Amino acid sequence: VESYKKYYRLKFDENGYLLNYKRKSEVIDELIASTGMFVIITSVEMSAEEAIDKYRNRDSIEKLFRTEKSYMGFDCFRVHDEERMKAKLFVLFISLIIRTEIYNRLKPLYLKDAKNYTVPKALKELEKLYLTKLADDKYHQRYLLTAKQKKILKAFEIEENDYKKTANEIADRLT
Repeated sequence: VESYKKYYRLKFDENGYLLNYKRKSEVIDELIASTGMFVIITSVEMSAEEAIDKYRNRDSIEKLFRTEKSYMGFDCFRVHDEERMKAKLFVLFISLIIRTEIYNRLKPLYLKDAKNYTVPKALKELEKLYLTKLADDKYHQRYLLTAKQKKILKAFEIEENDYKKTANEIADRLT
């Protein structure tokens, strides 16, 4: 209640219950005038709502660096010259871009089912997609796509038929 007294005239009864209030317009206007503005400039055309959403999620970059350090071995570089250090940093940068894109594509699925559609779980699910060389000496897709794999591929705008076609083309090239 004390924090509201600065912006409102509060009237209480003898038992301490709020009876009514009135805005202190001058104080509120002063506060609004002192808050200032900020501008977000992007190289991609988007709505103001999308831009502010991306800006507010900027702490995800810090989480990505933590992920890189924790899971990809970038907590120590173990290199002996500047050229190799630059190369390793370049790989780190590219991997962060790719992981961010994966995260952004999976976000709608994640919001519906946070347990099954994290980046690591989605990658683990996609690792199950492979071709196997069988007795006929040709490569084949051994298993059909699961519902989860279909959803993940759809998040990347890959339809089941497109996946099958590409898998068959790769199989043909391998034999």
